[in-house]
Amino acid sequence: VVLHPTAATVERFSAHVSRMREASKSAPADDALAAPLRTLDGREVTLRANIELPAEYEGIRRYGARGIGLYRSEFLLSHDGVLPSEEEQCAAYIKVAQLAGADGATIRLFDLGGEKIGLAEADSAPRNPALGLRAIRFALQQEDVLRTQVRALLRAAAHKSLRIVLPMISDVAEVRRTRVVINEERERLESEGHQTGMVEIGAMIEVPSAVFVADKLAREVDFFSLGTNDLVQYLLAVDRSNDQVADWFRSLHPAVLQSIRLTLDAARRAGIPAVVCGEMAATPTYAFVLLGLGARDLSMSAAAIPRIRYTIARIDAASAERIVTECLECASADEVEALIYKQLGEGWPHLFPPEILPAPKNKE
Repeated sequence: VVLHPTAATVERFSAHVSRMREASKSAPADDALAAPLRTLDGREVTLRANIELPAEYEGIRRYGARGIGLYRSEFLLSHDGVLPSEEEQCAAYIKVAQLAGADGATIRLFDLGGEKIGLAEADSAPRNPALGLRAIRFALQQEDVLRTQVRALLRAAAHKSLRIVLPMISDVAEVRRTRVVINEERERLESEGHQTGMVEIGAMIEVPSAVFVADKLAREVDFFSLGTNDLVQYLLAVDRSNDQVADWFRSLHPAVLQSIRLTLDAARRAGIPAVVCGEMAATPTYAFVLLGLGARDLSMSAAAIPRIRYTIARIDAASAERIVTECLECASADEVEALIYKQLGEGWPHLFPPEILPAPKNKE
C-alpha cells in the first residue's frame, strides 16, 4: 500500500495494470494451454491449484491449471465445527477428483486442532496452537476422526485417482502409523463389500525436522508437498498472523532457501515428485527463486495461476539457477533480497517492475 503516492508512482502502477490487462486479454488459446508450460530454455513446469471449495476450480483449467495440488479438507467442517460424516466426505472427495480429472487431486488430511471441533476444554485452549495438538498429531490422537476420513478417501479413490498428503509431518514414525491405519481401513472396507482405490501417500514438509530427515521420509512416501507458509514460520520462529513480528517473516531468508533446496534434492534422489505450495509459489518474484532452486511443480491459489504462467513462460531456468546459486552464498535475508531485486530489475524489467516486487523488510 502506497500512501499519498506521487504522480510518478501513480503512473508506474497504472502502466503495470495496463500491462497485466493486456496480458489477460492475450491469454493463450485453449490448444496452447493443452501443451505443457515451458520456460524459454525448455524446462517443463506444472502449475496446480490450491482450493478450499470445489467451486474454486471450475473454469481454472482454461488458465492452464493441471489438477488440484492441495485441497484443504478441513473446510468441509460446518461453521459450528461439526465433522462431516463418512458419506458426506466421500461425496465431496469424489466431486473434487472429478473436477481435477486425469490431472489428479491431492487431498490434505484435516489440518485441525481440538479447539476447532469442540474437543478442547475452554480453559485448556493452547497458548500457541501452531505448536500444539494439530494436523497429523491431532489425527493420530483422535483416531476415530482419522479413520472416518481415511475410509471416505479410500472409497472415493475407487471412482477417481486421489493422492493423500499428511500435514505437519515431523517424523517417519507418523507416516508409518498413518499407513497402518490406511491399510487396516482398506481391509475393513473390502470385508464390508465396499470398493476401494489405490492412493498415493505424501508428506507435507513444513517443519524443520522434516527437512533434516527428508531423505528418510522420501523412502516412506510417494511425494512431497512443501508448505512454504508454515515452513517459513517454523524455521524463523515467526507467527505469521502477528503483525508485531511481520518484518521477521522473510521468505528469502537463507535458511528458507537452503531448506527448500535440501528437500527438493532429497525428493530428486529418491525419484519422487515434490510440489511447492503456499504464497511463495503464487508470487512471481518468489516463483522465480523456486525455479532456480529446482522446483518444477507449483501449486497456488487459482487466481495466481495466470500471472505465474505468464511469468514462467518468459524467463529461462538456467538464469534463475545461476542467480539463486549466488543467493545461496548470501549471509542474510537483506542480502538475498537486494541481489534478487537487482537481478530481476536489470534482466526482466518488463516482468518485475519495482512496484510489484515484495517490499524490502530491512530492519536496520
